[in-house]
Amino acid sequence: MVARLRALRPDEVAVCTIVRAELLFGAARSRDPVNARSLVERFLEPFASLPFDDLGASHYAEVRSFESVAALAKAIYRFSKYWNDVTRRPFDWTYTGRVLRA
Repeated sequence: MVARLRALRPDEVAVCTIVRAELLFGAARSRDPVNARSLVERFLEPFASLPFDDLGASHYAEVRSFESVAALAKAIYRFSKYWNDVTRRPFDWTYTGRVLRA
């Protein structure tokens, strides 16, 4: 993942504001919050920040409520299977900005 990120130009990367918040939260809870915050801010500085709306907040609360990464992964798998088996239609993507590369 680090290699993929390094291969991109900063203008090809965007960070959702909740990701920014989580990184800053982690910095605040670290052993050296001042230094950690400085590192996070420097890391995020070149990247665009995408807004986080009320719907995003609701989804975030659901994701944060999982007791483990494994439980979250299981829920994502179940949802994906349901979506593929029952709806059989693609997601309606609403992002209208520039194309992001994987």
